[in-house]
Amino acid sequence: MHGDHVCRPVSDSGLRRVMAVDFAQQGLWANDRILFLTDDPGPSALRELLIVAVPAAEKAISQGQIVIQAARDVYLRQGAGFDPQATLDTLIAAIEGAVADGYQGLRIDGDLTWLDGTGPDIGALSEYELGGNMPVLTMPVLGMCHYNPSVFEAGHWARIESAHPGHYPDGGALTGIRAIWRDPGVLTLTGTADLANAAAFASLLRAVPQRQSLVVDGSQLEFADAHAMGRLLALSSRQPTTLRVPGAIANYLNLLGAASLPALTLETC
Repeated sequence: MHGDHVCRPVSDSGLRRVMAVDFAQQGLWANDRILFLTDDPGPSALRELLIVAVPAAEKAISQGQIVIQAARDVYLRQGAGFDPQATLDTLIAAIEGAVADGYQGLRIDGDLTWLDGTGPDIGALSEYELGGNMPVLTMPVLGMCHYNPSVFEAGHWARIESAHPGHYPDGGALTGIRAIWRDPGVLTLTGTADLANAAAFASLLRAVPQRQSLVVDGSQLEFADAHAMGRLLALSSRQPTTLRVPGAIANYLNLLGAASLPALTLETC
């Protein structure tokens, strides 16, 4: 499994149930552990739904491959309030536990539709979502975060979206940037890096491990805006880097000063 971190706006509880069934089925097929942090439906109702809709679910639940927990208990730490780092630490431990138990990785279905816009603080939420991009880059985890955008101010919702590399628009297909890290030092980028995921893209690049040399394979990038290209140049200034990108992006990188970076080798494809 390669990591992914996706934001999905949901305002219909029926759609949430359909997506939960699909999420469980895909995880079982991939031999992943599936962690549901759920509020609507509640844990008991989701368990009953999965047992009816997914033939292997009852056995997977009993064996610990499917784990169902109340979302507020995890995110609010059993009433102690929302702590971004403590929540991330809990989920990182769950990823490590899934791998130790022999699974390919961990799929996390995080239900945040219960948020009403009054708390947790938008800064704390943004910190949490951005922090989640580090394990997504370097660990086998797929995170699907469900929000109800109608309860947020437009600017706050934009911050939440921008903290996620990928987005499922309401009724649409997956869009955004995907980053895959492979040792000893290859970062593969596909998709689109733009304003919609600017904060997430920056956090992904900050999470790239330091190596003696780095290869960034952006040959499958469909688009990168000026902000994203600036981030790529900043990454290339930290360590010797070979950057492979389509010709149009290479031309813009040269306009932004790529030739002035002695540690950067720019290759077009």
